[in-house]
Amino acid sequence: MAGKQYGLILPKKESLKPRLSVFGEESDEGEDGTDWVQKALKREAERSVQKKQTQLDIKRALEQDETVFQYDEVFGEMTKKKEEAQKVKKAEAQKSRYIPALMQHAERRKREHERRTERQLQKDREAEGDEFKDKESFVTSSYRKKVEEFAKMDAEDHHQEKIEELMDVTKQKDMSAFYNSLYKQTIEPETTLISEDKMKVKIDKTDKKSKEKSLDKKSRQYRKRKNSTTSGSSSSSEDEHSPIKPNTEKNPPATPKVNIWEKRTVGNVFEEALRRYFERKSAKSMKI
Repeated sequence: MAGKQYGLILPKKESLKPRLSVFGEESDEGEDGTDWVQKALKREAERSVQKKQTQLDIKRALEQDETVFQYDEVFGEMTKKKEEAQKVKKAEAQKSRYIPALMQHAERRKREHERRTERQLQKDREAEGDEFKDKESFVTSSYRKKVEEFAKMDAEDHHQEKIEELMDVTKQKDMSAFYNSLYKQTIEPETTLISEDKMKVKIDKTDKKSKEKSLDKKSRQYRKRKNSTTSGSSSSSEDEHSPIKPNTEKNPPATPKVNIWEKRTVGNVFEEALRRYFERKSAKSMKI
């Protein structure tokens, strides 16, 4: 009965935990100090494990490629290549678009001038006649090469003049050039396809003929062997072994050539068309 209490029972006050010292005087006492040491040791062990793993990774990478960590050298090569590409691009941009063509025209004019002077000298020699006939003349290899170049230029000019004359619209008498170009653009591709098909058919026919010849040759050899072994066989029995195959191949029907230059609306065709036109016209007038 002495331990029992009656009346209002108040709860006990919670005991306050002692505050830790600012300077860590009591850090080595209690559970908090031991936890801190364990955490520090754990972190140190994790760091050592990570360090070993990185060293192993570095070793493996170096075994695969020795230049894997040469960042400065690779970056230097990259910048060098980039600078060289920029220099080339800059040089191409600075190069003129029209200067090469102007240089070619200037070279051609120079050759034409030399050719004119050569022609003038040739005319002077012809005018002199036989005055210097007894004198020796020397022709060097460079002069011979120059004469060949002049002849080549003359041939090119003559060819260019012919092309210009053919393409000149003012010198054409009729529309034949227009129809010729139209024919080449529309009809010639079809004719080329037809010719290719004909070539394929011819090749197939030649293959068939060669096979038939080889079979006929084999049958003849067979007949010869039989004649050598057995005597007194008649020619009719030989023919039975090699039956003659009827020629079932038929030549393809020849397609009539269409002349595109021929005018078709003449004669009976024109009269029939005119008659149909008047019939349609009269039918329309009757309906009205």
